[in-house]
Amino acid sequence: MVELGMIDQTEKLDYRTNTGPIGKQRSFESQDFPTKQNLASFFQNSRLHTIPSQVELSDIWFYANYYLNFHPLLSEKHLPKFKRKAKYIKSICNYSVPNNGFAIYFDAFVQHKLQKKIDQNLIDRLEVVLKESVFWQLTFTELGISIKDLKTGSFPNKPQYKNWFSLIK
Repeated sequence: MVELGMIDQTEKLDYRTNTGPIGKQRSFESQDFPTKQNLASFFQNSRLHTIPSQVELSDIWFYANYYLNFHPLLSEKHLPKFKRKAKYIKSICNYSVPNNGFAIYFDAFVQHKLQKKIDQNLIDRLEVVLKESVFWQLTFTELGISIKDLKTGSFPNKPQYKNWFSLIK
């Protein structure tokens, strides 16, 4: 509403929510990037008896969130379930955290799947996020997703796996 000139911006509220990657995004961006290799090392047999540190828990949560909430959209075939997840993604992208790289990328993916086109404004938003955030640049590289996917309409195939831990090897 501020952008539309309907109200004046008096102060910026700083808040966290629990939906998707929202509440922890700033935490991730302020620490070393959590590579899949670092995460895999935590689950090696020699470390199974230890309690994860707060940073390690954040890294585990980060990948679990991606592989449980976003990645499955790449191969979702059940249309009602896909549409339900699409609403969740759109909510994150448009209201909760408009600068979340996952949400913008997958909102564009959803548009491509449902409408066979992607709103250029969404691609432009993601370009800005990637340009301004080394964190999101590294994330996209690490996970094998790219803004090029949106421009070409060629998205990564979701690999078959027994559990999401097998994806971090």
